[in-house]
This record gives sequence, C-alpha cells and structure tokens, in this order.
Amino acid sequence: MSLGLSALSWPQTATRRLAVAALGALCLGVLWAESSSADHARVSINSKPAAAPPWLARFNAWRGNAALPALTENATWSQGDYDHALYMVKNNLITHYETSGTPYYTSAGDTAARNSNIYVSSSTSTTDDQAIDWWMQAPFHALGMEDPRLTSTGFGSYRESKSGWDMGAALDVLRGNSFSGGNYPVYFPGNGSTEPLTSYTGNESPDPLQACSGYTAPAGLPVFIQVGGNVATTAGAVHSFTANGAPLAHCVIDSHNSAVGSNLTSRGAVILIPRQPLQSGVKYTVALTVNNIPYTWSFTVGVLGNALTCATLSATATPAARSATGAQVTITGNATNCPNPQYRFYVQAPGAAQQLVQDWSSLNTYLWTSTGQAGAYKLEVDAKDASEAAYDVYARLNYSLSACTGSTLTASPPSPSPPGTSVGLTATATCPGTANYRFLVNGGVVQGYGPANTFAWSTTGLAQGTYSLEVDVRNQGSTAGYEAWAIVSYRVTFPACSSASLAASPAGRAATGSTVALSASASGCPTPTYRFLVGGTVVQGYSPTTTFSWNAAGKAPGTYTLEVDVRNQGSTAGYEAWSTVSYTLAGCSAVRLTTSKTSPQVHGTPIVLTAAATCPGAPEYRFLVAGVVVQNYGATSTYSWTTTGKSPGAYTLEVDVRDQGSGGGYEAWAMSSFNLS
Repeated sequence: MSLGLSALSWPQTATRRLAVAALGALCLGVLWAESSSADHARVSINSKPAAAPPWLARFNAWRGNAALPALTENATWSQGDYDHALYMVKNNLITHYETSGTPYYTSAGDTAARNSNIYVSSSTSTTDDQAIDWWMQAPFHALGMEDPRLTSTGFGSYRESKSGWDMGAALDVLRGNSFSGGNYPVYFPGNGSTEPLTSYTGNESPDPLQACSGYTAPAGLPVFIQVGGNVATTAGAVHSFTANGAPLAHCVIDSHNSAVGSNLTSRGAVILIPRQPLQSGVKYTVALTVNNIPYTWSFTVGVLGNALTCATLSATATPAARSATGAQVTITGNATNCPNPQYRFYVQAPGAAQQLVQDWSSLNTYLWTSTGQAGAYKLEVDAKDASEAAYDVYARLNYSLSACTGSTLTASPPSPSPPGTSVGLTATATCPGTANYRFLVNGGVVQGYGPANTFAWSTTGLAQGTYSLEVDVRNQGSTAGYEAWAIVSYRVTFPACSSASLAASPAGRAATGSTVALSASASGCPTPTYRFLVGGTVVQGYSPTTTFSWNAAGKAPGTYTLEVDVRNQGSTAGYEAWSTVSYTLAGCSAVRLTTSKTSPQVHGTPIVLTAAATCPGAPEYRFLVAGVVVQNYGATSTYSWTTTGKSPGAYTLEVDVRDQGSGGGYEAWAMSSFNLS
C-alpha cells in the first residue's frame, strides 16, 4: 500500500484574527490506495445508530444524504482525535503528525493525526457541526467521509481562548475503512436530496481550484461521484451542470488531471466544480460520463435531507436459515427511505451461478419452491426506488437446504425364508421434512415414492437365491432421485443350518506357542460346511471338514475369539449359523533374577546370573547387560558374566522370559543394578 500526505495552506498568522468565526484551515486526510477490482462487492446499508453524539449525528446525516450507511463511534479513536486537537491548539500547529518531545505529544494523538481529517479555527465559538460541514465543502476531505466502505470513525475537538488557534478538531476517516467492497456509485450530494452548502471558500490542500483555470474562491460547492475503490477515472468530453434547467459554467476534474488527479484514483472519483456559488431553493442537475458510463443526478439547496434512494434493506426467509429440500421458502425484503420501493430476487444454488427468479416489481416477497439439491444457497434481494434504473442496496441471506441423511430397512421374518413367504419390509428415515419412501427388489421399483414406509414382498414363485431389497427416501417435494437409502440382502432358500457349536482342546487356555485343536458341529441343515476364524480372520475356508488345528506359535499372550461359521452346502450366504469361544493364550507371568555375588564387586570378578520364571509352558530366557543381549533365548536359566576389562560403574542386568514357541519379544522381565569398582 502507498500513503500520501498533502501539504497544508491556511491564512497567515497576521491576518487570521480578521476571519469570521467559521473560518478555519483544512488539511487533507491520508489517501490510501487499494488493489483494483473489476467487480465491487455490494453491501447492505445500515440504519443510523440511536443516541449518537451531535457530531456523529451530523456526520451520519451527510452520509444519509448520499444513501450511505451510518457509522459507529470508536471511543479509543475519539480520544486520540481529542489528544491531537489539543496538541494543535496548544502548540498553534496544524499537522498530520505529532513530534515526540513537543508539549502535549501523545502516541494516540500522533496515530489519530495520521488517520484523520484535521481542522483549526481562530474562534472558540466554532461548533463541531461547523467543522463537519467545512470538511464536506472541501472535496478531498468529503471523499473520505462519503466512502461507502467506511463503517466506524472517531472525532475529537478542543477549544481554548488564547492567541493563535482557539479551536481544533480531528475526524478519523481511515481506520474504520476496510478498503474492500462498497456499494457504488456514490453521488454527492445524494440523488434527489437537499443540502445546505452553496460554495467552496478555499483553504483546502490540495486546492481543487488549481485544476480549474481562472477559478477563484468562493466557487460553487464541489459535487462528485465515486465509482469504485482504486479506479482510474476518465470524464467524458460532454457534461453539464444546470440550475432549474439553465446551464451553468463548471469544470470537471478526473484522475488524469495533472494538478490534483492523483488524489482521485484511490476512490474512483470525478469532481465537478461550479464557477459561481449555488443558490438556496434551486434544483441542480449533474450529467457526466465516467469511464464511458453516463451518470445523472439532481439535488436541491435547502435543509440537509436524505436522497430518495433506498437507504437500508433487510431480508428475511421463512422458515429461517434452513429447511428441507423440496420445501417452500418465503423471501421478504423491506427497504427504507425510498418512497416507491421495488424489489428483485436472486437464488444461487451450490456451485452454480446466481439466477434471477423474480424481476423488479413492487412485490416485496418471493415464494421459492426449492428442489432436491441439498447444500448452502445464497438468497439475494435488491431494492431501488421506482424512479431509478439500478439497485440502491441489496441484502443476502445464507440458506441451507438439508436432505434426508439416513434410512434403515428391516425384513420380517428375517432372512432366510423358503419360497412362498410374504416378507414385510419396514423403513425408517432421518429427514428434516416429511419423508417419502420408494421400495425396490433387485433394482426394480416395486412401490413408488409415497408416505407409506412399508411394503409386503411376496416370494411366491421366486427362485432360490439372494435378493437385494432397497428403500430410497427423500423429502416430500424434493425432485432428487433419492437422498438416502438402505439395502439389505435377503435369501430365499429352503431351511438352513440353525445352530453351530465349537469346542477347543485343550479347553479354555493354553501356553503361547501351543497347538489347539478346534472341533465343530452343526444342526438344522443336512449337509453343513464349516469355516474357521481366529480373531475375525478366516484361517480355514468353507469345507465339510469339522476340525481345524490352530498353531499358536508366534502369537502374543492374550484372549482370542475362535469362531466357526456354518452354512448348508451350496448356500451363498456368508453364514447361516455360527459359534464362538473365547480362548486365552497365557504367557510367562513373572521372572526373578539373582546374582551369585552381591553388588558391588571388583571388576574382573565372575558373576553368575540365575533366573526363575513362572510360565504355563516351557520357559526360554534371554540375558542382557547394559541393554545389550549377551545370551539369546534358550532353555538355560543361567548366564556367567565375565567382568574382566569392564569399567567401574553401575550396570543394568536384565533377563527376559517367554514361553517356548512364543513369537513375542518377551512376556516378562526382571532387572537389577550391579556396581563394579
């Protein structure tokens, strides 16, 4: 970003006491450049906050005149503006900064100075409203005050009767500006409005009159248009300024003006200055072209009043915020300030372009019949006065359409059943609206969408086999093929295996590394086949074999689920019956480690390590010294540790133990510390 500060001009000290009370000197606020954008986002205009301080009420009245949103006060910024006003009056200075070490310097005042319009006067009777109005007749100050992106501000003033400046004021126009978005164009004065100012009396830097050959103060009130942030402006050669229809002399300044144009690009502005002051009660009309787009607006000199454009717009949806797919949603807009409001409505579906669904009319509601696409929608209402061509304000709502999220399907009697059985299908659904159900068998619709959640399926005449039973669900009114579904497989077959049993030998538990014999049986089916599983993993596929030898070598100690599945020969069911047993592989549970000599010993002394383990099977021992294996797993429970050449110090002696055949690193361990001197 780039910052630009302009110099200040004001009457010399020797003559300023001769000025009237309203006379003051102006200094232009910082001009801020932002990234350009071909599309300027539109924003809704807010209403004026209640119980605003007088200066803010006056400021917001000027913004309302241009159909701009009212501002809120930032009390911290206001304190800084007060500090800088005090600094200017006390030191007889008018600067956009404060110098450390100068009396009344504050950091907050310095920051405020760099972000504010500033003003000084030689009279303590100058009011805050007069300061606001002075800035409004100075176009380079007024541009920042009438920026549509500005949302908050601060203001401070100070007065003291003395020699030099007696009153100072500062108005923050930068820190509350996001420099993004904004509702354009902005007309000043507002189209159809009334305003009290008639002239430009000078004392602004840069002086806009330097761009108008032969013009001197007092000239007419500068009027302007803003078409977007950081937009270079080119005014067309044909333009007019009329008073009750009579043409008046004027000059037009765009961003290409060599004298002051660089100050206009940041706000996409064009200024028109009448050569002579305006007259009370006269209606003035401005017509000009900016960047090949024609603009026309009118205003009347009188009391300060709003434009006839719509100032605020609220939008609501009923039901609010979210609804079911297929639901009907009423969108309502309410505009203020425009005597003959008109509305148009847009709907933007997820991932799609915005669609106009109801064009301009006086009807402020639209009944949106949603469809089957769930997701986040954007609903938009635009508003304008009937006398205008383009919208003034708009409001957007985020709206969610929710689909059915789940369903279940159950069959009674449960699968399997013999051919000829009537199977009752019952569905449930999780839907934000009223659920509709559709039933299918093997992909073919057997009952179309409707509120009924049951279907009686006749299996008479059907071949034996597995059938896919499906229910699709969607919200009533939805046009989606389906939003959720559930599928179950159902086997039509003659009697299947009804039960299974499983036994293990040895029963219940064995040592790690053992071999366990599994034996199964089945009932209810003439030719059963068996499948064996350990821990849910198939270890022997379906066959007539009723036994399986489980080699537990390498298995870790713990509890295992042993399972047998049974089904009749020829069946394609995953299983028809099953049985499980819980089986424990037990490892060594404890080990003790002793040494032939007690610690400490002189290095070189032979030490015998002896281990004793508690194991369900045959134990294996592994010895380690200082974490290094010195004797690997084996049946030997002792180890002779040669300490010759070992450095004095503490050594960790360890024994690991496991059942013979176990694949675990260890099942139990013991450690002791031994010192060599």
